[in-house]
Formats: sequence, structure tokens, C-alpha cells
Amino acid sequence: MDLEALLQNMTNMRDLHLALVNISSSVPQSLANFSSLTSLSLSFCNLNGEFPNSIFHLPKIQVIDLSGNKFLTRFLTEFPYGSPLKQLQLSRTRFSGKLPSSIGNLKALNVLNLYLDQNQLNGPLDFQNVSSNLKSPELGGNKLIELFPRPIANLSELYGLV
Repeated sequence: MDLEALLQNMTNMRDLHLALVNISSSVPQSLANFSSLTSLSLSFCNLNGEFPNSIFHLPKIQVIDLSGNKFLTRFLTEFPYGSPLKQLQLSRTRFSGKLPSSIGNLKALNVLNLYLDQNQLNGPLDFQNVSSNLKSPELGGNKLIELFPRPIANLSELYGLV
């Protein structure tokens, strides 16, 4: 399936859910022009290449689920202040590099899944700066340090840590 051709005239789309559809291509940069997009679910689609960082900056994006795309790569970008992102699911991808400190800008974040299968994220993740709505972050297998430099009492919704 050619994802770019499929999306070519759909720039006003709000939700794009193609989970488990065998796309076997890269994510088109043009997806960053979908300023109305609130939810992007492309899990287990056999995506490859570099994910466009500009998608993380879409003004209304609340859900990004790219899980299970073991050939999808990227270094994470800085997250914009005031981002409405609530769910970030990158497990079993090849995202790598330092986790940006600006993850603390995601004040609405309640689902964070960075579980390692292929991820190689590293650096500090200071729970003091992440959303107090975070429920059960999945971080296992990454090289994250300083998970608890200060008490995590501000995570009032936390019910598990993987």
C-alpha cells in the first residue's frame, strides 16, 4: 500500500487508524501537514525508515501509536510546550538517542510506552517533570537513568511501572 497516495487529498482528517494494515513503506513527510489530526495509530504496519519528527509538533495531536514497527527509526525531537499529546506509544520500534528533557512539556500525557524490543533510548527521565496523569509507563529495557531523582509523589494516577 502506498500510504502517501492514500492520504494525498485527506489533509483535514482528524483520526488515522490503520493498525495491523501491512503498509510496508515509510511514513510520508506530508502527514505533518495534517493540522487537524488528533489521533495517529499505525501500530504493526511494517513501517520503515525515519519517522518525521514534525508530526510530534502537530497542534492537535493527542495520540501517537507506532508500536510494533521494528524497522521504524528516529531520534526523538524536542516536544513543544503545551502539546496536547496524551498517548505516546513507541514500543518495539527502533527509536534511539537521548530522551529529550522536554518530555516534561507533555502535561496531558497519561500513556507512555517506550518498552524496549528495538528501542535504544537513553538519558534521564525525571518523573518530577512529566504529567501527573501518567498511569503506567512502560520503559523496560531502555537505558534510562535517574528515573527517581526526586520523589514520584506527583504521579497521583500511577498504578504501575514496567
